[in-house]
Amino acid sequence: MDSMIEEQFTAMYRDHRVAVERYVLRWAQPDDVGDVLAEVFLTAWRRLEQVPAEPLPWLYGVARRVLANDRRAAQRRSDLGGRLAGQRPARGTGPKASPVSGERQNP
Repeated sequence: MDSMIEEQFTAMYRDHRVAVERYVLRWAQPDDVGDVLAEVFLTAWRRLEQVPAEPLPWLYGVARRVLANDRRAAQRRSDLGGRLAGQRPARGTGPKASPVSGERQNP
């Protein structure tokens, strides 16, 4: 039973990896293609019983969702970086005021 499942997955991977990789290359940075491809086929492995008889359109859909998730995550990271850059330093981490003159001193 397990060897049948492995064979089914291996055949799907062998038959469709290049097509999915080309699709991902159109939408992702070259450095990210391997990670996206791994996520697509990990999803396929986990949901193998849901994969239709003709898996390529399904795999494209999974790739589209993985890419969308990656774009949203990158946007959240960028937004967070912008918000953090605009914040004031935490107490005790910035320049200190002199207790005598009130002038700022560098630590």
